[in-house]
Amino acid sequence: MSSNIEGFVGDVKGVIILDNEGARVMAKYYNSKGTFFETLSSQKSFERTLFQKSNKVSGSSRSANSFENDIMTVDNYVAIFRMYSDFSIFIIGHSDDNELILGMVLDCIHECFERIFRHNIERKSLINNMSGVILVIDELFDQGIVMHLDPNVILARITTQKTSSSAAPNA
Repeated sequence: MSSNIEGFVGDVKGVIILDNEGARVMAKYYNSKGTFFETLSSQKSFERTLFQKSNKVSGSSRSANSFENDIMTVDNYVAIFRMYSDFSIFIIGHSDDNELILGMVLDCIHECFERIFRHNIERKSLINNMSGVILVIDELFDQGIVMHLDPNVILARITTQKTSSSAAPNA
């Protein structure tokens, strides 16, 4: 049995959030050892290319704040992305991956953020609640494998984790 899971349905190479100037707000890469994403410099280069190409693909739709998924290929990877008023979220998969699954992943993240931020999805909200952002992504993936696509399950697990950690006795 091969340990190579490239192209596996539900295998994600990365989740990247960039602000409207292309700066990294958050990025998480999976199974990056021995790949293009192994070094920080190659990640930053890829993110710069993502940002530049996504602005060309979406054109002026950034100002419309349409909350619609878009797709592009960058360096033999497929990127499903959604632009908001002041940031963008990218789901990265191998070029052979199923774009519909990657789109469902992005839709799930959007729905979770909608509920967490009470329909006020913007960069400031993300930064002020980065632990919630990271929890959503950590509950959604296990080493790049999609574990859940139901926002209700993910948000319930996050709520359970927060209540169990706050209920821990103080030492």
